[in-house]
Amino acid sequence: MIIEPGTSVSCIKNFTSEVEDLLSGKLQYTNKSVSYQVKRHVDNRDRILWVLRHKGYTTKEAGEIWQKEIEDLKSQIKVHLIKKKDEMLIFPAGLTERVIALLTKNHISFVIEDRRVKPTTLHQWPIQTSSLNLRPYQKEAVQALLSKGQATMVGGTGIGKTACFQAITHQLGLKTVIVVPSISIFHQTIRRFEKYFGKSLVGTFGDGKKKPKDITICVARSLSDSDSSIWKGTDLLIADECHHAPADTLKRIAFQKIPDAFYRFSFTATPYRADGGNLMIEGVSFPTAYEYTVKRGIQEGYLAEPIFTCFRLKKTSGTYSGSDPMKAYQSHILDNKFLNERAINIATVLAGQGLKILIMVKEKDHGHLLHGSLPNATFLRTRETPAERSRIERIYKHYAPFVDDQEGVDEFNAGRVPILIGTSIIGEGTDLIPVDAQLILTGGLSQSSIVQMVGRSLRTGAENPFEGKRHVHIMDFICEGHPLLEKHALERMDYYRELGTVEECPL
Repeated sequence: MIIEPGTSVSCIKNFTSEVEDLLSGKLQYTNKSVSYQVKRHVDNRDRILWVLRHKGYTTKEAGEIWQKEIEDLKSQIKVHLIKKKDEMLIFPAGLTERVIALLTKNHISFVIEDRRVKPTTLHQWPIQTSSLNLRPYQKEAVQALLSKGQATMVGGTGIGKTACFQAITHQLGLKTVIVVPSISIFHQTIRRFEKYFGKSLVGTFGDGKKKPKDITICVARSLSDSDSSIWKGTDLLIADECHHAPADTLKRIAFQKIPDAFYRFSFTATPYRADGGNLMIEGVSFPTAYEYTVKRGIQEGYLAEPIFTCFRLKKTSGTYSGSDPMKAYQSHILDNKFLNERAINIATVLAGQGLKILIMVKEKDHGHLLHGSLPNATFLRTRETPAERSRIERIYKHYAPFVDDQEGVDEFNAGRVPILIGTSIIGEGTDLIPVDAQLILTGGLSQSSIVQMVGRSLRTGAENPFEGKRHVHIMDFICEGHPLLEKHALERMDYYRELGTVEECPL
């Protein structure tokens, strides 16, 4: 039996049925988000049938449509990462080490024929500034990744992953594509790379810009929709925030758009997903070669120390008691007059003391509601449609002016705005160094989003340990009026205790 490692896809030749059964059983996962959709579809059967009948379908036809949708969803619950094609077993190249370990553990003989061609670095890319002055752990990370050739760095939010892939890009001197997940990170990364390498080397692909160069910064969605011929000759592929890997977008990039890049490095603060797709992350992004946690960053002084206060809300204006998490959030958080009054008061008092405040919300409606009582704040979110704006103005009697996300971040970082309200648009990768205090009003339990939100506030902006700000006050709310929200809040507190001190206070 022969294993041939590839740059994007690996294969096994001359395999037995025993090997096929073993790997098919191990290289699969359950998509929890699809499982949840199935449950919702079953729970809402009567409503769905009613809607279909009002669209003109007969009762029998509506039932058949509902049943087919259920069957289609169920077929997507199990995600298989190994497939049989042309008498070979094909699987994502990032799982090669896992496959080798499984075969070895089961005493199955094989040989490895690695026919990948390592590109030759003829020169390093010239830089426009002095050296990056990498921190000790960043130097270790760069060395670990380059020694592997294809690997992931897991680094806590705020520890400087961008500097690591700048250093890798410089050292290899190869045609490079850097993939980022959002427009805000796209523009932020462009500025950093142009400052370091100069505008002549750095190209852009996304947000209406299509100018590839030797080093091209790309928005993932734009790259996945592009012509693959544009990217021929790319030898270095870097993916920022690779926990998005299970999304079709990054799979298409890795397997179809840039399948032949030898060097493949991924960076993330949160190498896990709530939908169970961690195995696909490994398959697309390759195993972790280096990890630097938020806790270590705090201990070594590169991140500010968080001080957590969790306010227990015994009083609520919410009435919903069901199991739907979104309805629970709307009733007990978004529409909770008692909570919002307290949050507004806290932010007003802290801003009056000269502190810079970050307020994270889940829905745009919540941001508009808060902004109505915090006129000195800037609210960052995706732009509303005219219909959405009309609805917001009708409900809240106030419409927060729309501000470009990067402009809003720059204004906050420059000290011209004391309070920044934001949805997830200011989540991953956004630098918010001046934050002194943060209010988390999102509810929920997604570990990746909590890690990202807390990490937004811990950056110090200092090159050396224990310089810059030393502490950040982070405030969360425990809604005792709903068991699911209370459960999620208590689990968030467990994560907070891993990072710093946690004080519980009645409110």
